[in-house]
Amino acid sequence: VSSDEAMEHLLFDSGEDTKASSLCYPVKLKLEPRTRYYWTVEAGSDAGEKAVSEVQFFETGKREEAWSAKWISCSSEEKRHPYFEKKIIPVKEVAKARLYICGLGLYEVFVDEKHVGNEYLTPYSNDYNEWVQYQTYDVTEEFSSEGTLRVLLGNGWYKARFGFSAFEDRGFYGNDWKLIAELHLMYTDGSEEVIGTDETWQIRRSKISFSNVYDGEHRDDTLPDLPAEQAVLCDAPKGELTDRMSLPVTVHETFRPKELIHTPAGELVFDMGQEFTGIFKLHVNVPKGTKVHVQTGEILQHGNFYNENLRSAKSEYIYISDGTEIDLVPHFTFYGYRYVKIDGIPDLKKEDFTGLAYYSNITATGWMKTGSDLVNQLISNVRWG
Repeated sequence: VSSDEAMEHLLFDSGEDTKASSLCYPVKLKLEPRTRYYWTVEAGSDAGEKAVSEVQFFETGKREEAWSAKWISCSSEEKRHPYFEKKIIPVKEVAKARLYICGLGLYEVFVDEKHVGNEYLTPYSNDYNEWVQYQTYDVTEEFSSEGTLRVLLGNGWYKARFGFSAFEDRGFYGNDWKLIAELHLMYTDGSEEVIGTDETWQIRRSKISFSNVYDGEHRDDTLPDLPAEQAVLCDAPKGELTDRMSLPVTVHETFRPKELIHTPAGELVFDMGQEFTGIFKLHVNVPKGTKVHVQTGEILQHGNFYNENLRSAKSEYIYISDGTEIDLVPHFTFYGYRYVKIDGIPDLKKEDFTGLAYYSNITATGWMKTGSDLVNQLISNVRWG
């Protein structure tokens, strides 16, 4: 283990250890916060074979380091989801920039209009009374010059109905949007600047008026812009901030509709060809004021769209157009679906819709194929489940 990629400044070297386990090897090394470490492994067999890995790295988060940032919030009486914003102006040439962040219920990060990272549903599902995980982003490129750091918050599991004892009128764990973030700018001269959330951050309201894991998302682009608000300090959640444990949830496969079905009930329904979990991208070009209503389901009944098996979950996306041509992608919900019913786009085409399958970045460690198509389908179903 070294502090540099050339492996010249060693921090730990086990030497050859004939009793080492091939499953794991304990490295006795005190890890510092916000530090990158490089490592290699050399392995040998009793047949005299040797293999040396390429240089790898890992980077620590804040670990036990205290946060200088403060938890901030905004009014929950206004249902339009907030962007928390801060103008960032580096004072010198930036060598490295890191963002450490947690937003409740869910959050997405932007610098100006650019989405940071490729993860969905951060900070994931937590035991909010015990621990709440934060994520780290490399934003060196984004802050090589000035820009506005923008964090969009949604309801998620924290601030919406959740579980068998779900509340329709209040959040399961809390009722307030909450955000904490620290931007660390490391300059080429060795100095460092830390910009954290506090009362100087501003709030701008998005066009999203509703989001829920079960029920979907509502967006109305005809809503007027609202005056900026000032962020306010708030209590931290009960759970302790902790380094991330959840693997990144990212888009993997994309699906195009296999068929556009005109059902006996007169509905327009896409058949995606298989069941999967994720969101979608829908191309919309309709007159101002048009309501586009997307609903998802798993099966057809008598050839018609059906999702009553989802019980009270609405599993929908509602969009009111301002007349602008746009590609819609939900932010703070997800769907398990094969069939998609769409109202409000009379000239709907298969190329207008793309299914985005997302799930945790797990590494497959084995594959199996049998002589039975049914067993092979069962194996596939397990994987997709």
